[in-house]
Amino acid sequence: MKIHFGIILSMNYAPSILGNIAATKGWDVTLHHYSHLDTDSDIEEALTKDRPDIVALSFLLFGRNLAFRIASVAKKMNIKVIAGGSHPTACPDDLVLSGMFDAVIIGDGMGVMDEILDGISDINGDVIYGKKHHDISLYTKRYFSDELKERIIQTKTIELLSSLGCPYNCYFCANTTKYSKIPNDILINSIVNAKKNYDIERLFVFDDMFVTNKNNIRDFRIQIEKLGYSFSYKRTQLRANIFNDEIAEELKLLGVEELTFGIETASERLLKFINKRISIEDIYRAAEICKKFNFAFNIYLMVGLPTQDKSDYEKTLEYVRQISPNNVHVYVFIPFPNTYLFNYCMDNGFIVKPIDYSNYLEIDPYSSEFTSSFIKPALSKIDYQMAHYYKHAFEMVIKEKQEDFIKSTLEKADKNKWILFGTDDFFYFILDKVNQYSFHNCIGYYDYDYQNGHKGRIYGFDNMVPRFNIKKINHLVDIIVITVHKQGKFYQQFIRPLLRKKIGFQGHIISVSTFNNT
Repeated sequence: MKIHFGIILSMNYAPSILGNIAATKGWDVTLHHYSHLDTDSDIEEALTKDRPDIVALSFLLFGRNLAFRIASVAKKMNIKVIAGGSHPTACPDDLVLSGMFDAVIIGDGMGVMDEILDGISDINGDVIYGKKHHDISLYTKRYFSDELKERIIQTKTIELLSSLGCPYNCYFCANTTKYSKIPNDILINSIVNAKKNYDIERLFVFDDMFVTNKNNIRDFRIQIEKLGYSFSYKRTQLRANIFNDEIAEELKLLGVEELTFGIETASERLLKFINKRISIEDIYRAAEICKKFNFAFNIYLMVGLPTQDKSDYEKTLEYVRQISPNNVHVYVFIPFPNTYLFNYCMDNGFIVKPIDYSNYLEIDPYSSEFTSSFIKPALSKIDYQMAHYYKHAFEMVIKEKQEDFIKSTLEKADKNKWILFGTDDFFYFILDKVNQYSFHNCIGYYDYDYQNGHKGRIYGFDNMVPRFNIKKINHLVDIIVITVHKQGKFYQQFIRPLLRKKIGFQGHIISVSTFNNT
C-alpha cells in the first residue's frame, strides 16, 4: 500500500512524523511539495507518477484552497483522501460538506494513524477525533523524502519540535493541543541521529516552549556538551515572562545568538485583552537582558486587533523607539476559527456571517501583500488606516537604523563584481534593497536553499537581479556579500567552509548583517 503526503505551504513536520509511522507499518511513503503555482494538471501528473492508495493532507487555514484542489483531483482519480491540521480541526464541517475527503481528523493524528491505516478500506467521510501517541519519542522520528534530505544537507539545518501544545492560552492562538514537554534525552537523541546522517550544524526549534526554565535548558546544554557537539541556533523563540539572567547565561553558553519574543503590544490593557500573560515590566526586562548578554533582540507585534486604539499604538511605538530591537515583525490580526478572539469577533459584529472559507475575510494568501505589504482582512469596526500607519511606523524605527549600514556596505561591494549569497527572509530583504538601489556591479544572487525553501514563494518586489550560476564564481566574482554575521557559529561552521572549501571562492567575503556589525 502506498500513501502520498501532500506538503502544503512548507508544512514539513507533521507529514514527516506521520510518514514515519506509515513507513514503520510497511507502507510505501512519498512526500510531495505542492505550490499554489501548481495547476490541476501538475497535481494529476504528480499523483499519476506516485499511484498512491491514499493522499494525506495536513494544512492551515490559508492552505485550504490548495488542499481542496489536490483533494478534488485525487477523488477524480478514485484515490482516498484524508485530512488533518489546524483548519480541519477548527472547521471539520467545511471539509465534510465538500464531499472530497474520506476522513477528517480533529486534533492530533499521531495517536490514531495506526487505526486509520489499518481500516482505510472502511472509511467514508468519517470525522475522527485524534489523540496523542502514547510514545512521545515518535514526535521526533521523521520520514524524509529525497528532496527534504537534500534540503537538510544543503542548509545544514534541521527543524526540532521540543514540545506539544502550549501551557498558555493567548486568545488569538489556534493551538489547542494539551501541553507536553518532549524530554531532553529524546530530543537530543534525534539531534544525534541528524548529525550522524546529515552532518547538521544548525538547529531550528520552531515551537515557543524550548526554553521553560533554567534547569531544563541547563540539562539540555550539558547533555549536548558531553557529546562533544556545538550547534548554532536559528531564531530561538521564548516568552518574556520567563526570561531572566540565569536563562540568558545558559543560552549564551549553549551558543544561541538570536532571540525572538512575541510581544504583540506594549499596551497593558491590550495585553490583558488578548490574555498574553506577560507584563510591560517583562517586555522591558527582556530587552535589557538581551542587551546585557549581546543577543539579537527580535520581536513580534500585532496591529488591527479588536479594540486596539491610538493610545495602544502610541505606547507600542514608544517601546520600539526606546528599545530599538534588531528586528520588528509586524502582523495584521486575522481571527482564526476556533479561537477566543474569533468568537469575540463573531459575537461583536466584527465578522459578517456567513463565513466563506474559500475567500476568508477576502484575504488572498498568494498575493504579494500577504508577505510584504499590508493585509486588510474584511473585518468591521477596525481602523485599518491607523493600523497601516503604525505598522509602517514600527518598521521604520528599525529600517532607518539599518538603512545607512546596509547601503554603505553594498556600495563598498559595488566597487567590484559581486553577488549576494544566503537564504531566508533577511536575505530576500537585502535582495529587495539591491533592486531598489540599482547597483552596477551586482551580477547576481544565489539562494543556497532556493529549490526547496523558496519554491513558489512570493516576496512582493520586482526582482531584476539574475540568479547566479555558482560554478562560475571564481571566474566572474570578486566579492561575496553574505547576510549572516561573520562572528557567529553558523558562519564559522557552515557558510565559510561552504564558500572557501566546497565552492573554492578565494575573494573577499563581506557581511551585510546588521547584528554584530554595527
